[in-house]
Amino acid sequence: MSEIQIKNLSKYYGSVRALDNVSLRIDSGDFLVLLGPSGCGKTTLLRCIAGLEDPNEGIILIDDKPVFNSDNRINIPSGKRDIGMVFQSYALWPHMTVKNNISFGLKIQKMASAEIEARISQVLEDLSMQGMEERYPSELSGGQQQRVALARLLAQRPPVFLMDEPLSNLDARLRMDMRVELKRLHRAAGATTAYVTHDQTEAMTMSSKVVVMKEGRIQQVAPPVTVYRQPANTFVADFMGMPRINMFDATYIDNGGPKLRVQDFDIPINWKPTVENVVVGARPEDIVVSTDLSAHGTEFKVYSVLPNGPDLLLQLHHGKLKLTTRVSHETSIDVDQTVKVTFLPDAINIFKASNGELIPSTASVESIKTIR
Repeated sequence: MSEIQIKNLSKYYGSVRALDNVSLRIDSGDFLVLLGPSGCGKTTLLRCIAGLEDPNEGIILIDDKPVFNSDNRINIPSGKRDIGMVFQSYALWPHMTVKNNISFGLKIQKMASAEIEARISQVLEDLSMQGMEERYPSELSGGQQQRVALARLLAQRPPVFLMDEPLSNLDARLRMDMRVELKRLHRAAGATTAYVTHDQTEAMTMSSKVVVMKEGRIQQVAPPVTVYRQPANTFVADFMGMPRINMFDATYIDNGGPKLRVQDFDIPINWKPTVENVVVGARPEDIVVSTDLSAHGTEFKVYSVLPNGPDLLLQLHHGKLKLTTRVSHETSIDVDQTVKVTFLPDAINIFKASNGELIPSTASVESIKTIR
């Protein structure tokens, strides 16, 4: 296993900064996912680690050994960095059989024939592809071609796996199956893995850590649950989660306890933000909807009802405020019905209106009374 350190890395394309002073540490054995919208720099960062792009500035270390250092003019070629990479396009040799595609890199390394055969047999068994050794890529489905690309990587047993959106060309059902396989194979191999995707589901289900990027800069590095429940800023909050988080302006007031004033109603909270003008972030599942109009809460009108398998997605309106909420599929709610809405005070996030940064909760402080 190998540790990867990236220090003050920058990459320019003319006046465009694809990477802007990026620093990141990928611990040995991590499954780290680089996540963000198109153009955020995630693929550029991966290709710089791989040696397929030359950064303008910075340092890249693999196992404390510099593979790139702009100051010392060190730039180790990709083939000597002891890494393996899987591309979005699979990159299989069309004129070679499955067996030959897998063994090609091993033969270049002048590995013994017996060892090559043993490794091919093992990876084909791991990926449930026994009996396909003599097929050509054109005779395989998209999922099978992706498995061959993975088999080629696994057979080489590099200490570092780099994967650039390897599942994006597969249909939804097959992507789910391959996520399971990739996570299982990573656990078995123990390799340090950097994985690029724009798919939040892949990031949440597969990673040990998520790196959220925007315009060449890292916004947050944390385990997936932390990124979802405690996003570092409004960009991360809005990017993570489907359906999207509800975000709206509010003003902190102290009126019989800490509250957030939103239009003509208040949301009780159990701690005191450090600033007055804030942005509230509330996940759809953290908003409680009741059809009992005598219940505590604020009246909203149901604008739309969207069945979503095990739950219903509701869009609710109150004046200019629009909320998306999630309720059980067994709930009986109709369009234009009036409902009561409350917010879970421990679940909502509060951000500074001035710069969008998360305000860390101080709810554990004893001086702040708990809202019942």
